[in-house]
Amino acid sequence: MVEEPQHEAEQTDQQEDFLWIQNEGLLGDEGVVFGLGAGDESVAYKEECIRAYYRRQVAHTARERGALQHEIDRLRERIGELTAQAGALTAPAATVPAEAGYALVWRYGLGIAAAALACAGTATLVFNQLRPELQAAGVVTLGVVAAGFFTAFLPVSVLFVNDGDERPGNVELWKVRLAEVGMPLVATAFVTTWAWPRLGPARALATAALLFLVFTFAGRQILSSVPRLGESLRRVRDGRASDELARENARRAAAMGEEAARMHAREAELRREAAALPSDAEWDAVRDGKLALFRSEYELARASQGRSPLDVRLHVPSTNGSR
Repeated sequence: MVEEPQHEAEQTDQQEDFLWIQNEGLLGDEGVVFGLGAGDESVAYKEECIRAYYRRQVAHTARERGALQHEIDRLRERIGELTAQAGALTAPAATVPAEAGYALVWRYGLGIAAAALACAGTATLVFNQLRPELQAAGVVTLGVVAAGFFTAFLPVSVLFVNDGDERPGNVELWKVRLAEVGMPLVATAFVTTWAWPRLGPARALATAALLFLVFTFAGRQILSSVPRLGESLRRVRDGRASDELARENARRAAAMGEEAARMHAREAELRREAAALPSDAEWDAVRDGKLALFRSEYELARASQGRSPLDVRLHVPSTNGSR
């Protein structure tokens, strides 16, 4: 807090020290004074002071121009980073839209409901057929239904495994077929045998065909549709997350675009400031003009020492302005 006023005072003193160079009127007066009283060595010193002052101005301008260019380069680098990041955020991603999963969710959900309804109806049919013949018809029905749907828990299926295909655990194909087809067939035969006297041949065979098909496919349809339903739900969830991520990326990319636009404006402003700085040639021209003014006033004063004051005033040019 104490050093800042002192630094400003030093800068003010330095400006006052060079005021005789900056102001053309004072510079001309300086030339006149030295022309009337000082020698050539003092004049050479003064001229060297003028040259040194403008060398300093050239160096100071170069530092300012370098600082501006450094800031411009930093802005350009940041603008490039923002542009690359915004492009990466807005790049199209290979994602499945959530709408594609909704149809599968409905499809598998309705399929599971239909298969579950078929299983429940089959259990009711079995119970009604066994109830007149057996006292513990409910327990027997549970056993028959479990046996009929047992093959739904197998890891392989005769419908999708050929003789030449590899099976889990290298299980022989005939065992797979026996378990998958034999169990539903035995459960169907058990129910049909007890119901045959009451139903008659035609209705008993129709009941057997229905039970065999439901035992073979309904349970497996439930177990195969449940993981597919889970996969469809996951696809819907991922699609929603992907849509939300895309919206968030779009917002971030828009914010980056606004920041890049502000940086472009700042870059243009810095370039205008750099272009407004005097070039070395301009400073050299100003220096030469100052030297010429100082030398001309000096020479005129030297030459007028033998003339009257009126003649001297007639030959002193009127100047103003500073730099």
